[in-house]
Amino acid sequence: MDAPLHAQLDEVIEALRDEVHQQAECWSTIRTPSALFDFEQGLQAVLNKSHTGIVGAVLEAIHRDRNFVTACQNQSRLQGGVYSDGWRDVWVLTLGGQHVHLRPRMQNSQRRVGRNTYENSDTNTAQGSTLFCVG
Repeated sequence: MDAPLHAQLDEVIEALRDEVHQQAECWSTIRTPSALFDFEQGLQAVLNKSHTGIVGAVLEAIHRDRNFVTACQNQSRLQGGVYSDGWRDVWVLTLGGQHVHLRPRMQNSQRRVGRNTYENSDTNTAQGSTLFCVG
């Protein structure tokens, strides 16, 4: 069981639950086509934010598997001549249209080069890039 992943997913789900409950009273008063359209757009934005949070949490969990990351780096080098400049901040564009900012996080026991872990942060910012393992 990946406890950090489950904890992050719980946070995303709780934030979605809170947002839906806050908006529910406004939604029940919809009586015009334009208000219904605005409701749908607003709901899509809330769901996209949750989608991005879930994708970010899963990306972090995947990248805790160092063997997987190394395999991705090796495949990138073989298929496209891509090289790695090492661990660094990256932006990942999700299918929901939002971006996840993933940053290297140094832990006391990991202060040597190439031993960084990643944490998801600033999931509501907007810039783009690719997966970590592509350099």
